[in-house]
Amino acid sequence: MPKKLKTSNKKISSTKVKKSPSKVTVVNSSGNNHLPFPLMFLFVLIIISVVISLIYFQKQQYKYMKSYKNMSKEEMKDKSPKNTEKKDTSKEQGMKDKPSLAGTSWTWVKTTTASTNTITPLKSSSFVLKFNTDGSFSSTTDCNGLGGNYLVGSKSRIGLFDMVSTEMYCENSQEALYVTQLSNISSYVMSDKELQLVFSDNSSTMVFKKN
Repeated sequence: MPKKLKTSNKKISSTKVKKSPSKVTVVNSSGNNHLPFPLMFLFVLIIISVVISLIYFQKQQYKYMKSYKNMSKEEMKDKSPKNTEKKDTSKEQGMKDKPSLAGTSWTWVKTTTASTNTITPLKSSSFVLKFNTDGSFSSTTDCNGLGGNYLVGSKSRIGLFDMVSTEMYCENSQEALYVTQLSNISSYVMSDKELQLVFSDNSSTMVFKKN
C-alpha cells in the first residue's frame, strides 16, 4: 500500500516575499508598531495646544495679580493720613461727637415734675442704672434687679424696652415707681457728671449722678 504523507500542524509563517525586478520587499502581516502619520500629527497638535493654554493661563493670572496689587494700593491711599487730618480739623472747629451712654453707670438722685414736685429715693444708693456696650442695660433697686435693652437715636432720643425683673416682694419699696418712670422716658441730656432722662410728654425728668 502506498504510504501516506504526514502533514505538519505547524503554521506557515505569515511573512510573504514579493519579488520585483529590482528589489525584494518584505511585508510583515503582523502589523506596524508605529502610529500612522495622521495620528502622530494630531497628537503633536494636542500637546502644542495644551502648552499654549498653560502659557495663556499664566499670563492672565499675572495680569490679575498685578491689577489686585494696584487696587490694594488705591485702597491704602484712601486710608491715608489726609482723611484723618480732615477729621481732626473738623473736631478743632467744634464738630465733636456727642458722648456715648454705652459703658456708663448712674445713680438715681431725684425726679422733678411739671408741678414742681420732687420725688427722691429713700435709698438713693440702691438705684443704680448701667448702660452696657452691647445695647443692654441693667439696674438695681431697693428690692429687685431689672434689665433690658436700650436704643439711642438722633436728637438725643432714647428708649428702654424688653424690661424684666425679679419678683421678690419688698415692703415700702419704690421700685414700681422707678420702673414706671424709666418706661416713660424718650430723650436724655448728659453732661460729665449728670444724666437727665426726660419723659415723652416733658412732664417729668429723672436726674442721675455719674458713678
